[in-house]
Amino acid sequence: MHCTQVAAQLVLNMSVIIRDAVREDCVAIHGLIKELAQFEKFPDGVKTTHEELANHGFGPHVFFKCKVAETAESKQVEPQKKVVGYALYYLTYSTWEGPSMFLEDLYVTPAYRGKGTGAALFRAVAKAAVQDKCARMMWCVLDWNKPAINMYRKFGGYDITEEEKWHMYRMNRDILQQVADDQSVF
Repeated sequence: MHCTQVAAQLVLNMSVIIRDAVREDCVAIHGLIKELAQFEKFPDGVKTTHEELANHGFGPHVFFKCKVAETAESKQVEPQKKVVGYALYYLTYSTWEGPSMFLEDLYVTPAYRGKGTGAALFRAVAKAAVQDKCARMMWCVLDWNKPAINMYRKFGGYDITEEEKWHMYRMNRDILQQVADDQSVF
């Protein structure tokens, strides 16, 4: 393993490391995405497959990067590595400030929460943002997810809806297609 690869692995404790995701992690990451959807009370929200995830993250046109928290299950004779958390993120651009990072998801399985795993994933994405010369990092969090909100505030994050009155909007694929197809002017 090269020095740069070793440096990319942040050691949390004896059993959990943070590393860059690889294509082979996509089945595990997709499982965690489904867990996150359940946690966020949107159990039917996940439309992607693990194959699409692999193609979008590791195919010819990369849409995102991902860090994973991996642990070795030491109860077995041959320790099995297990992905217990992930942070999926991508570069975007602010016309006011330049390159920016957007953290799409940060999720840790319940057994590894409150032990620094989420904070280590967050720090790893922040480090990637700094390396990519980003002016800022943005993310969304549900208003009832107090543990996440508290962690983000400890890191210095703030709610731009409260502080600056910005609101984020979204269109789903069907509406997006309708807008794209409609040639009429309001």
